Formats: sequence, C-alpha cells, structure tokens
Amino acid sequence: MITLICHHTPQLFRATAPGQQPFACTDSFICKFLFQELGWVPRVLTRAAQKSSADAQQKIFKLFVRLSLWVHDSGTRHPDLIINFNQTQIVISDNSARTFDTQGSKQIAVLGKEEKCAFTAVVGVSASGAVLPLQFIFKGGSD
Repeated sequence: MITLICHHTPQLFRATAPGQQPFACTDSFICKFLFQELGWVPRVLTRAAQKSSADAQQKIFKLFVRLSLWVHDSGTRHPDLIINFNQTQIVISDNSARTFDTQGSKQIAVLGKEEKCAFTAVVGVSASGAVLPLQFIFKGGSD
C-alpha cells in the first residue's frame, strides 16, 4: 500500500494540515481502509497449538544429569568448549495463515500455498555465552 501511495500520490506523505500530524500508513489505517473500501476483514486459519509434554520437568532434569555426567567424565572444564547448536528451516515464501477476504466468507482459497522455498540456518552458543557465527545452508540434498 505504501508503494502504491508513493507511486501515485507521493505528496500525501509530505503534506500536513495546520495543527495535524503528517499522514502515516499505520496498520490500523490499512485495516480500516480494507474494511471500508473492499469489505475485507482479517481471517485466520486455525490449527492445533504445540503443547509441552506432561513430563517436561522430568526431561529437563534428565538432560541436566546427562550433561553434568558428560562434563565430569570428559574432563572438559572450559565453558567455551561446551557448545549447543541447532538448525532451523527458514521459509522464504509467504507461509502465513492470514489473508484478507470479504466479510462473512467461509472458504478462503490460496494459490501457491504448497510451494516452498527455504534454506537452513545453523545457530550455536557456548556454555560461556559466546554466540557462534551463523551458518546458512542454501543447497543440499539427500537420497
């Protein structure tokens, strides 16, 4: 919306009425415009939320005991040598479950929802709190 306003009426962002704030394309303005002019309202797809397991505290304690035993047995004493890392998929395409459609509509059709373009981010931190440089994997594959 900001791009269209800048292209068609760029003076709108520069003009101010006496005693008024300059125009700002806020989220509330956009929602109000979409509702009043197009009859669109925000819609959300529903899905089950992730839940913590019932024995989460027990699992955390077991992890603590395993790590303590490993540190003791390995002889590793410097916290910079104890590293935790994880990887996550970063989806480049829009993967949100929100869109706009006319008020009262029951079925919301979406094109391209099944197509994904992603890369893997590897993040790590040592027990001393030092953050390792991020690693991004853009190409890979498996059989």
